[in-house]
This record gives sequence, structure tokens and C-alpha cells, in this order.
Amino acid sequence: MNKKFILLFIIVLSCAIAATYGIVYDCMMYNFCPEFYTKFKFTAYDVLYNRNLWPLNALIKVGLLASWWMGLIIGTMLGVMALALPTLKILLPTVYKAMGIVIGITFALELCGLAYGWFFLRGDTNNWLFYLPEDVVQQDRFLMSMSMHNFSYVGAIIGMLAGSIFIISKKR
Repeated sequence: MNKKFILLFIIVLSCAIAATYGIVYDCMMYNFCPEFYTKFKFTAYDVLYNRNLWPLNALIKVGLLASWWMGLIIGTMLGVMALALPTLKILLPTVYKAMGIVIGITFALELCGLAYGWFFLRGDTNNWLFYLPEDVVQQDRFLMSMSMHNFSYVGAIIGMLAGSIFIISKKR
């Protein structure tokens, strides 16, 4: 088993999964709060969009740029941990399950971010934790989206740690 090739495969796969997740997430979230994208994410990533059309190309770019690098970090961590597993027959299914754990925890924490936004941020236009442009019409949805966005990164990190623990448990 060529460990360098396996590690590279895991990292590339993780980047692809993270980018796909980010693109799907952004396409769905755009429907929830378009202003979060038109007044924050498109500007933050310097992505042009057509105001008259559903901005699929812009959402794909933002989703890709915002998430592929998390896949790099997660894939490197999980891949390095998995290299200690004895065979490829054990290694790959374990890594796939660990990636599933990362995705599940990330999604769960995003929902926690939505709940946090719903219960604690609605109506709070003076919130110092989250950026809120002055001209936002749907302020509550914008703040909930910002909360989900931030919680998603926390979820990915916690998921990566949980996935790593899962891989370590398979070493025994």
C-alpha cells in the first residue's frame, strides 16, 4: 500500500466533498436569505452575479471558495490518522465513515446555528457578534444565515475531531 498515494487520494476526496457540500449549502441558503449573499458573501469573495437571474454560477464559486480548504484540513487530518490502519480494506471504509461523521456533525451544528439565530439574534440589530450591513431588509434572516455560516465552520472542526477519534478507535 503506497501511503503517499492513499493520503493524496483522501485529501483530494475530502476537498471534493467539502466543495460539493459548500455549493449545495450555498444554493439552499440563497433561497432562505438572498441578501446574505448579495450583501455579504458575493462581496467577500469578489464574485460577480446578475441581479436579474438566479445566480447559480456565483453560488458555485462562493461555495467552492468558502469550503474546499476545509476539505484540505479535514482530509489531511483524517488521512494522516488513517495511515496507521493496517490494510486498505480497513482504511478506506473507516475514512469514508469518518467523513460521514464530519458531514453529519457539520450539518447538525448548522442547524444549531439556525436555532441560535432564531432564539437569540432575531430583532437584535445592534448585535456586536455578527456583521449586519445597514441596508439589509430581511435582518432576522440575514443574522440567522450568518449564525449558520459561523456554526458550520465550528461543526466542521468538531466533526474532524470526532472523525479522528473514530479512526483512532479502529486502530485497536
